[in-house]
Amino acid sequence: MWLHMRTDLRRQWRSWSVLALLVALSGGAAIALAAGARRTDSAYQRFLHAQRAPDLYVYLTGGLHDDGLIGRMPDVVETSTEQLLAPTQPGVVPLVLPGGRQPPLNRPRLLAGRLPRAGSADEIAVGFLFARQRHLHVGSRLVLHLPPGGPVPSVPMHVVGIEALPGEFPPMSAGALPAAFVSPAFAGGPTALPLTGDGAGERVSVRLRHGARASQMFEANLQRAVAVPVGTSLLATQTAPIERSFHFQAMALWLTAAVVGLVAALVLAQLLARRAAVEATELAVWRALGMTSGQLAASSAVRVGAMAVAGAAGAALFSVLSSPLFPLGTVRAAEPRPGLSVDVLAVGSGAAGAALLVTALGVGVGVRVLAGAGRRASEAAAGNRRSHLVRAATDAGLPLVLTTGLRLALERGRGRTAVPVRATVLAAAVAIGALATAATFSSSLGRLLATPSLYGITFDAHARQVGDFADARPVAAALRRDRAVASAVVAETGVPMTSGHTNFDALALFDGGPRSAVAVVGGRRPERADEIALGAQTLADLHVHLGQTVPLAVQGVTGPRTMRVVGQAVLPALSEREQLGRGGVVTREGLDAFLDAARPGFEAPPPGDVFVRFRPGAPRAQAIARLQDTLGRSLGFTIREPETPTDVVNFGEVRSLPQVLAGLTAVVGVVTLAYLLVTVTRRRRRELAVLKSLGLVTRQVSWVIGWQATTIVLAALLVGVPAGIVAGWWAWGLIAGQVGVVVRPAVPWAAVAVLVAGAVAVANAVAAGPALAAARIRPADVLRSE
Repeated sequence: MWLHMRTDLRRQWRSWSVLALLVALSGGAAIALAAGARRTDSAYQRFLHAQRAPDLYVYLTGGLHDDGLIGRMPDVVETSTEQLLAPTQPGVVPLVLPGGRQPPLNRPRLLAGRLPRAGSADEIAVGFLFARQRHLHVGSRLVLHLPPGGPVPSVPMHVVGIEALPGEFPPMSAGALPAAFVSPAFAGGPTALPLTGDGAGERVSVRLRHGARASQMFEANLQRAVAVPVGTSLLATQTAPIERSFHFQAMALWLTAAVVGLVAALVLAQLLARRAAVEATELAVWRALGMTSGQLAASSAVRVGAMAVAGAAGAALFSVLSSPLFPLGTVRAAEPRPGLSVDVLAVGSGAAGAALLVTALGVGVGVRVLAGAGRRASEAAAGNRRSHLVRAATDAGLPLVLTTGLRLALERGRGRTAVPVRATVLAAAVAIGALATAATFSSSLGRLLATPSLYGITFDAHARQVGDFADARPVAAALRRDRAVASAVVAETGVPMTSGHTNFDALALFDGGPRSAVAVVGGRRPERADEIALGAQTLADLHVHLGQTVPLAVQGVTGPRTMRVVGQAVLPALSEREQLGRGGVVTREGLDAFLDAARPGFEAPPPGDVFVRFRPGAPRAQAIARLQDTLGRSLGFTIREPETPTDVVNFGEVRSLPQVLAGLTAVVGVVTLAYLLVTVTRRRRRELAVLKSLGLVTRQVSWVIGWQATTIVLAALLVGVPAGIVAGWWAWGLIAGQVGVVVRPAVPWAAVAVLVAGAVAVANAVAAGPALAAARIRPADVLRSE
């Protein structure tokens, strides 16, 4: 056994090294993606812990101040008070750092730069989302336009830091403004007077001994102690949608890791089968020297195991070195410890799993080879089965170079020249199929990002009443007379609905028809008072399907009514509980039916939302500015452009993963093809020598290897491209269905054409080396050795 292993390793160390490298690359990529998924999923909770996030916020306005009362209340562990100044333009709330230092609770995480110095009135640290929207960086100049009534209309500020704060990750509540940190010198300077208007006051961050579950009791005690209404905000309410948006990115990473692992396993299985088939021709020699089948199997298992362990060690190292790439996009701002990371569970279990899987594949293939050695010997003695395609090409009188290349690619050979043709084509088809899958998935994701209607954005502007409860219907009637407006749909957003332990917000459509404001994935739009359409996640939370009924109530207003679920809707992100995949849609009659049964004394406000869609060709930016000017000043409406849902944004940030997968698969496919061509050139040297003796010149021998590579790739394309497109459709449908968008996969015909042309070109480029080696064969030396 020792002699057998030494002989094989001395002769085949290059091929064993290539296999170990493939295990390291593919296994390392899968482990790195899995570790990145775990890191992404846990990033926000670790961020909250690192930044000492509170359980809730208490907002003291109207002259109220924190005099230590909140800190002395029962169940309160720790408090931290910050001064909130009145909101300024462009859209930030200045927050004064006490003493210019990090507060005890709710600490901002600095992504770049520093916090404002205590004595610097012109320094500001802004949130990363605000900085991204305004293209700000450390050193930028930002002009704050202050509320009217003060001594100065605007103040120029220098951006000295970019930060991330708990609760200020998307999706943020509708109308919520991000905080920007300033120094006490800014609040005590000439700008103090205009910054003490509406919205100014103190924000007290509170940590409770029993966490968020004790918040209701704390709020009740606080209201009794203060005796005036006090605003509170539970951080957990903001945390749930943020973690959900992070989870979709983690889910994409898990899916990519699974695809990488599956492709790697299939390709490695084919490579190991090819190696075992090559070794099968020498089994008779070793048996004649006295080795038993058990010893041969043990020797094979030891060699495969050693290669698997070496490859798994390389995979672990590769995954650790790749860890700084994760998390991606917005999630990266929440990672408290960016850079090199060792996920012991993911790396350890992944490396052990890779070693065991590769060893099992090798041993299984080796046992199968031993079991079928006798059958293959009889087949070799009987002769080589000719390919029908090769026979047809020969009968048609095609050139000898072409038919010889076809024969080398499609006919297995016999004896020591045998090569597993089907395994080779299948390995190449798997690699090409993975490329087609990645291209299809990426193209479908690109269509989603480029088509807002697929994720619920069927309007160009959202006019929303703030403050007084004004009726939006006269506003919508006036908008319809505008030549730039195609439609104006009146609605009521944020209708709080509940069923059991599931709470969500519903959208009630008053006119214009549901078709112009809501996209439906399955079923139909609601048309009657007892019908409702729900988002994908809300359907799952309620455990209902289309056609079933569910008891629903307007939270705190009505008792339950039975509603029939008639459709799965794709809702725009309008509130914390009305997001992509969450929420519901009812008709005006449905909302009226609820309100007719409302508790005594409840007066329903009129609808306060209008969804506006402009005519094709109308200047959108100018139209929105005109609406803001006319509706904002006189009627108190805010005009907002629709925003891409955070789930889609975070999912789009992993758009490069299919390309990474495609690149990795291409490398594996190229190595596999090169491995085959080198093997064929070595094992069929005698055939090539005979052809040269019969008159083939050096150039023609090179063409034979080129036609062989082209034939293998074309056969793999015929199998891999259709299978890859179908797999891409399935993967996209699985992910898009869970996200809650309209499932509309795309076929990347241009990418498919590039894939076909590129595969043929790469195959011939890879064949250049083996072709050169084949052309240099000396017939006399080869035939004399035979």
